[in-house]
This record gives sequence, C-alpha cells and structure tokens, in this order.
Amino acid sequence: TGQWDNVYQVLLDVGIDPGIIDAYNGNSVFPTWTTYLLDDYARLSQYDIVFVNCGLYEPNNYSFYANAVANLRKFVQEGGSLYVSDQAYDYVTRAFPGRLNFIGDENVRNAAQVGKVTDVIQADVVDPFLQAALGTDTIALHYPLAAWAVMESVDPSVKTYIVGDAFTMSATQDTLHQVPHTVGFTEGDGRVVYTSFHQEPGINPPVEQVLQLLMFEL
Repeated sequence: TGQWDNVYQVLLDVGIDPGIIDAYNGNSVFPTWTTYLLDDYARLSQYDIVFVNCGLYEPNNYSFYANAVANLRKFVQEGGSLYVSDQAYDYVTRAFPGRLNFIGDENVRNAAQVGKVTDVIQADVVDPFLQAALGTDTIALHYPLAAWAVMESVDPSVKTYIVGDAFTMSATQDTLHQVPHTVGFTEGDGRVVYTSFHQEPGINPPVEQVLQLLMFEL
C-alpha cells in the first residue's frame, strides 16, 4: 500500500476476490514492507502478481534493499508479474536497469519526481488494444499531485501504451514532448507494467478504465 495510489480498489473494480489479495503496509518505516515480502523469496514466490503503490516508504540507501530488488527480478523472470506506479519507479529501474529511462540521475533516489501538478494532459493512446477498448486514441490525463515521476524514453523492447507531454519542475527541461506515461515489458517468463498516473481522487472515468484494463496485461 502507498499514500497516493490505491490499486486495491482497481482490483476490486475488475472483480478480483478480496480474499485472495494480501496487503502489506507500505508506510511502515522499520521493518519495511520489503523486509516482510521482498526479502523473503519463499513468501514472495507464492504470489502471481505484486503491486507496488505510489507513495510507499523507500529506504534512502539503495544498498539497503539490494536483496529485495534481486528477489523481485527473480520473481518476474520466473513467471511473476509486477505492477508499479509513479513514485515507486525506483523498483523498476533498480531491478530492470536500462528498460525505462527517467529524467534526472537514476542513481539518485527520487530524482525523476519533478512532474508538475497538471489538470489536463491531452495524451495519445498508441496501443491498439487500449484504443479498441476505449473507443478512442486520445485521453485526458490528470496529475493532481506535484513531484510525479517523469519518463523520458524506453528501450525498444518496451511496449508503450500512452504518450503525452510532461510539464516539469526541472531546472534544465521545463516541458518534455510525447514521452511515455504507461509502459510494459517482459522479463524472462514474467511481465512488468509501469504507469505514471494511478488510482486517486479526481481522475476521470477513461483513466479509471485504462487502469482496469491494465490489470489484464499482467
């Protein structure tokens, strides 16, 4: 769980039985949720999908959870799926380096969290699956919280679902044009989906529908 995202609600919306969902407290400082789940591969490997919500507690020192991200990478390679949103992007960049390129120094924690509060970003749905399901190739994205994580580009092996501009607080780049907002890729036998926007108050019905449809990509 995190402070800003509520993917649990998305799972309920698509009909997942709450009895098969285990929630770990992502706001616990110590022991952290990584200690309970990611550091214990026997526990981690019992799951089909792990959802990492935006706004959870992350240690300041990357080396603190090196074992956790190694286990997460193994989990996906062996057939598990991983869903990560917004400020939790570090778990993707640490476990799967080179797949997603975020603004700023990826060796500096939270460096990519420079997205501005933005009422509407008119974005393009570039994935045919989402286009057909939504009945449109455009979508209005809403970023009500400052400091959302901004992607610049992705590796050619990564599937992009939605692209659009990103208005930033960066000293060097005020606006990035047509950058990824939602992406996915395979690793070994598993799959990873990352989205910069997420379930939170104020999002519009099309965005809610996108989040629900992404559950079926895992």
